[in-house]
Amino acid sequence: MKKVAFLLDGLGNRRHKFQFKILKKHGFTPYALIFEEYLKDTELSSCIANEAKLHHRTPRLAARGDKICIANEAKLHPLPFERNEVLRKFNLSFLKYLINFLKKEGITVLLTHRWRFLRYAIFSKFFYPELRIIYHIVVGGTLKHPGRRLFFRLFKGKIDLILVNSLALKEEILSTGLVKPEEVELLYSSFELKAFPENISQSSARKTLSLPQEAFIFGMVAQFRPEKRHVDLIKAFHSVNPEMPNALLVLVGEGKTREECESLVKELGIEDKVIFTGKVSQDKVLLYLKAFDVLVHTSVREGMPLAVLEGLASGLPIIATDAEGVPDIFATDEKFGFLVSKGDVRAIAKAMLSLYKLPEEELKAMGERAKRRFYTAFSPEVFEKKTIEIFSRFF
Repeated sequence: MKKVAFLLDGLGNRRHKFQFKILKKHGFTPYALIFEEYLKDTELSSCIANEAKLHHRTPRLAARGDKICIANEAKLHPLPFERNEVLRKFNLSFLKYLINFLKKEGITVLLTHRWRFLRYAIFSKFFYPELRIIYHIVVGGTLKHPGRRLFFRLFKGKIDLILVNSLALKEEILSTGLVKPEEVELLYSSFELKAFPENISQSSARKTLSLPQEAFIFGMVAQFRPEKRHVDLIKAFHSVNPEMPNALLVLVGEGKTREECESLVKELGIEDKVIFTGKVSQDKVLLYLKAFDVLVHTSVREGMPLAVLEGLASGLPIIATDAEGVPDIFATDEKFGFLVSKGDVRAIAKAMLSLYKLPEEELKAMGERAKRRFYTAFSPEVFEKKTIEIFSRFF
């Protein structure tokens, strides 16, 4: 059997779930290796273990409301170690366990996106030469530390394939001089579209969410973290708010910088123009996207932002900063929004005002171009084809 394993730091995400489903469809057997502590969480509530295929026991497992259940798409294998004892320092017991598991199950390919997991994969290969390693880099700065660069230089030959999810990450890796261009491949992220409520109108979405029908709504979907720079968006919105009397800003998500953002909104006196939704389910996120007029994404650090891709798939004009991955999305002659410099509040504000003043038909045409861009370069079909091409080369 064509067995592949994903060594994950967490419960996985939509990209992983979709990859597992694709691999199963094409005759592979995907495994998800996950620390037991993630599977024991008492708050887990939405995915029950009788849908899963567990190796050595079947506790009741689930996924948080904001997580994606992968139990019915891959063989879940709980790792009987604490995360910190494995990732904070090199753990020989975990290495031995991993080697034995990979050999016993006859795993051919091991994929990981974490640097510290990569070390275990590389040393496993010394004892299990048949193993093929895929290192999927999804965030910048991976080889910034001199110690990592030295390790990478010494053991790069053990890595069979390096994947990145944006041209910016590829350029960053190549700039180290440690790899050649042909040794790094692009795999853009994607997701299943079946959950997208195509038959729901903007009017219906707004009614369901209790949003005003007549408003022009700018929306952002992202966790409240420092790198997402919600404050830049709030400042930009405030600066042009007097010229956009009908505009609202809806911020979907939760996180540690939310309180700071709420204080800023109050300080600027725009509490009646900014809505904080808090944490919402993925289904509800898609509903908010249907309710928006424009999606804004002001992050200063990314891999390949799924939120922007979801905006494209929803047919929304996009305003986004040029964090990693975003320029790839805008690399087309068809205009579907504005790409602005990271941290440039004035440029964000100018783009918002431009779209607000755009005639309705032109705004609609821009949204149609956005959807076309998604289906051309980031569709599930494109992702499926590339995923199978990658994994098939090892069998």
